[in-house]
Amino acid sequence: MKKIFFLIVLIVVNLSTSQAETIKPKFISIGTAPTGASFYPMGVAMAKIIKDFVPGLNASAVPTGASKENINLLIKNEAQLGFVTSPAGYEALNSIGEYAKFPPAPIRVVLAGHFGPWTIVARKDSGIKSYADLKGKKILADMPRADANIKAMTSVTKHYGIELSDMNILKLLSIKDAVQQVKDRRADAVYYIVTPGSAVFVDLTTSIETSWPSISDDIIEKIIKEKPYYSKYTFPKGMFKGQTNPAQAIGATILICTHKDMDEDTVYSITKAFFQHTDILKKAHPVGRQYTLQRAVKFRTLPFHPGAIKYYKEEGVW
Repeated sequence: MKKIFFLIVLIVVNLSTSQAETIKPKFISIGTAPTGASFYPMGVAMAKIIKDFVPGLNASAVPTGASKENINLLIKNEAQLGFVTSPAGYEALNSIGEYAKFPPAPIRVVLAGHFGPWTIVARKDSGIKSYADLKGKKILADMPRADANIKAMTSVTKHYGIELSDMNILKLLSIKDAVQQVKDRRADAVYYIVTPGSAVFVDLTTSIETSWPSISDDIIEKIIKEKPYYSKYTFPKGMFKGQTNPAQAIGATILICTHKDMDEDTVYSITKAFFQHTDILKKAHPVGRQYTLQRAVKFRTLPFHPGAIKYYKEEGVW
């Protein structure tokens, strides 16, 4: 009797394990970010590619609080793809930072997409010319469901002698609302990922005069040494109206991730479809031009999904 019971338990365990090993979805939910951010239109474009060019799959882009929420959704398989910044992915996969109390997140990279540089965009009449000028200023930076903004900003401000408590940090509920608050003088500046051609920042810089504080080279070197998932970025002069000087900033690689147990053939087909239809990505947002096969495999600090690797090997870029 004991042998029979043991055999039944073993069979159930094996079945459960085999089911857990492979996730074969029919619907792909893509975790993005608030609708005003570049993640959302790119997610919509990816959903269209999946629906139109991957047989048997439907897809939809979902507005979220960005990386942190997307990681949680991927872990629970409540989203099958998600936009994740390299700092958040690095911490989650290495059980450090806010993920120190948790096991390594069961996520894998599908592709490395565009680069997301964080910077301060301030009202010119706020008196903010440098990060050292942020003391006592009203800064929109606290996203309720994501802390990437705060982490990136404080990684910079601490080198200028400015602590979080020295600033009046305001909630950033949506980037459109944040920009409007700066325009209406209810805030002095917004700290956010600013990408070339971003509609909300085009609106801001054409509505009021702005200033773009720059980070010095020596401080950028210190930040990257401490946190290798950040990279240097320079906003060239004139990228936005009134931006009269180049502005140096730190940024992150934007990764498209999935659960490590996602079916290999599914990930392969999705990856292949994305790169066979990059014209759709390019039309969705200016950052879509950065989605190339060569760039997709450059960020190998984190592990890639086998299904994506299979496609990249076929294309000779892995």
